[in-house]
Amino acid sequence: MRQTPRNVSRLSSFTVGSYRYIGGLALDEIAPFNLVTGRNGAGKSSLLEALWLFHGRASAANLWAPAIQRSLEPVTDPIERLSGDEVRLSGSEDGVEHTLRASFAATLQAASPNRMGNDRQRGSGGERPAPTAGFLRFWLDGRKLEPEGDLAVTTPGGLVQLPGQDANRGKGILVSAISVIGVADDTIKEFGKLVVHGGKSELIEDLRIILPWILDVEVVVAESGSTYVLATTADGARLPLQALGGGGVRLFHALIAMRTANTGAIFLDEVEIGLHHSALPDLWRCIRRLGTALDVQVFASTHSSECLDAAVEAFREDPDQLDDLAVHHLYRGPETRGVRASTYRGETLLGAREINLELR
Repeated sequence: MRQTPRNVSRLSSFTVGSYRYIGGLALDEIAPFNLVTGRNGAGKSSLLEALWLFHGRASAANLWAPAIQRSLEPVTDPIERLSGDEVRLSGSEDGVEHTLRASFAATLQAASPNRMGNDRQRGSGGERPAPTAGFLRFWLDGRKLEPEGDLAVTTPGGLVQLPGQDANRGKGILVSAISVIGVADDTIKEFGKLVVHGGKSELIEDLRIILPWILDVEVVVAESGSTYVLATTADGARLPLQALGGGGVRLFHALIAMRTANTGAIFLDEVEIGLHHSALPDLWRCIRRLGTALDVQVFASTHSSECLDAAVEAFREDPDQLDDLAVHHLYRGPETRGVRASTYRGETLLGAREINLELR
């Protein structure tokens, strides 16, 4: 079983100074469980990305994460897609204010010939672009990340190299609505740890709440050496987990993250994707139970009224936990510059639902 995270801080407020197009957005009341709502284009995914970056701010390499860049292609300048010139995020954890600032100055371009001797390198698969580089400026709480002038290099294989930085060091699990196709290697590794520590049966019980026909899941190594997750169904079929639908894969990612990742937070973009609306009440009961028992702060987004209703009802079942859910509704108004948020929590949330206030 996964141990409760040690020395984990809880985010209580958050401000986006500059990230994509939601600069100036402030969340003044963050709860243990948070559901971000709003119309298409309101900035729900961008807000979850910004929260994830801030939560794992000790790792500058997170700026290059495919889920953040929304692309699997190698990226030299990570700021180009995230902000005009600088990413600025701030928030309060356990009463202490923290800030993150990041900018990037590219110095070499792969398309420019002879900048690094040869503008192309020949590998076993043919010609590939030469490495490209630039200088990352990264500040935490007003202090420049050492060493001064970090040189970031994007190799032909797409790997970003930062001096003294581990590209897999980030905190928090971000289950993106864009990038999740199969079961990630990191998730497979964490599943293996869960099996070793005797937590597999409880994981399967939670999976069966949503996917009742699953009897077992296991990791299989193919002849090629690659690994994948195999699900055994009630009729005896043994299928790759992704063959059962994207909702099953996302659920597997989320459950593994909450049970095994010693991060203290999980970020679920469009949490309802791939799931039938009838499964959403059970999904939120499961999220509430695991988040409480394992001390995990949850951030999720949705544009589904069924998902919103399911979340409210799951917390309404236990009056002592009602205040643990906050709904952050993002909106743009004719008199509003940029994206803003209205937060509903506890009795205020119930009152908003009773008068049918639009919170999606």
